[in-house]
Amino acid sequence: MMWLSLLGLAFAESPKSVANSTGEVRLLGTLPPNFIVDSEGTEVGQGFVMSSRLRAGVHIDKSGWEFVFGGDLLSGQFAGDPWDLAGDSHRLHPETIGLFSPYNYAIRDAKIISQFGPIQWQLGLSTTHWGLGLVANDGGQKLDFGTTDYGDRVFRTSIAGKLADDWAFYIAGDWVIEDDLGAWSEGQRAIQGTLGVQWLPTETDKMGFLGVYRDQVEADQISGFSGFLLDVFATTTQSFQEFEITTGFEGAYMHGVTTRFTNRNNPNGLGIRSFGALSKTTISYRKKARISIDGGFASGDGDPSDETLSSFAFDRDCNAGALLFDYHQAAREVALYNLLTDPEHSGQPPDGVDSLVTEGAIRQALYVNPILGYRPLPWMEIKLGSLFAWSTVPISQGFETYRNGGVAVNHLGALTEGYFMGAEVNWAVTVHRELAKTTAGHLMLEGAHLAPSIDLGGGPPLHLFRIKTIFDW
Repeated sequence: MMWLSLLGLAFAESPKSVANSTGEVRLLGTLPPNFIVDSEGTEVGQGFVMSSRLRAGVHIDKSGWEFVFGGDLLSGQFAGDPWDLAGDSHRLHPETIGLFSPYNYAIRDAKIISQFGPIQWQLGLSTTHWGLGLVANDGGQKLDFGTTDYGDRVFRTSIAGKLADDWAFYIAGDWVIEDDLGAWSEGQRAIQGTLGVQWLPTETDKMGFLGVYRDQVEADQISGFSGFLLDVFATTTQSFQEFEITTGFEGAYMHGVTTRFTNRNNPNGLGIRSFGALSKTTISYRKKARISIDGGFASGDGDPSDETLSSFAFDRDCNAGALLFDYHQAAREVALYNLLTDPEHSGQPPDGVDSLVTEGAIRQALYVNPILGYRPLPWMEIKLGSLFAWSTVPISQGFETYRNGGVAVNHLGALTEGYFMGAEVNWAVTVHRELAKTTAGHLMLEGAHLAPSIDLGGGPPLHLFRIKTIFDW
């Protein structure tokens, strides 16, 4: 209650205040593909479905004190055909139709910010973002294809300021509400300390270093994780005649110990040694045409019986394409979770089974994602992209491989030999229109076409079509 009291005192200083609101209404109509997700013949079984999200916020500035409040309302599927996969392990809950469950609402900001001399102070619930969004992503970034649906949320106390003219820092203590590693609503308790330093020589060039120490206790109140993350990123924009080139890079290394995961040889826990990297390069011509080449790498764990866990996962809102990871992999994850937790298959699921459902986060993978964009008219953009992905460990599915005596097989029970996951083609046509001085509407038609590799099940290409309508202010 202290921060509410401070806010009240600040508002009592003067009757004058400045307030503004921001928001976005998003409506999606999606026709996903149907495919088999396990050797027992289980199908995704989802038809055309409509989903929505209202993301709104208010920012009040009063005599040097700022209050920010906002969140997501009515987010989820409200009409159409949900998927047929059992269980509620996926946090978007594609198995349901309806907007009035508790998970259809999320507070994203409820914080107070003030300046004390050269130091800025913040307290309250907040989304968090760092660099290119590889490991800390607020779920509010724009993607060429696909959607952002989550956002890392913490209750944060922080201070920030300048070290020199071009250098800035922040120090934060967080109580984690929800991110890729855990969620308070699921009984996981995590705290973390963060130190970030950024070099900002120009408005378009910056480089940052981040260190995070995290301690987490799982829902069973016994197992947990402790360790640290080191992250570095850099972005720069250069102009050459009528061309503009923007390049960005982010790399992260995770080091720690966990008792959430064990194996037969190490029943008391495992060490964590994993790393990932992300790069983005865009060349624009007269802001009318552009070519982007994105690429990423997430280390894999090729030996599940040793003492080290080396599997790395991107933030689930740091995505590529719209079908291979975000939908195809997400459905296979839920199917694997269902097999491992089915009492007919096992009386006791393996440790850490809940971590298998990452909502399609890029993990244990290497990918290249070139994209072309062209604006034939000021209010229209046409985009064409492709995605090529490889696993950084031999392709296998845990349940079927265990059933096969340890010889690697995929989710359909077929033997695998290579690393190639598949190729995806994406396209989109977007039109924009200003509806008022501060309000705009956007309409996008989008398609994704995936050819899974033989090792990932093969078969005919899979197709996803989506119509997206957004109103923002």
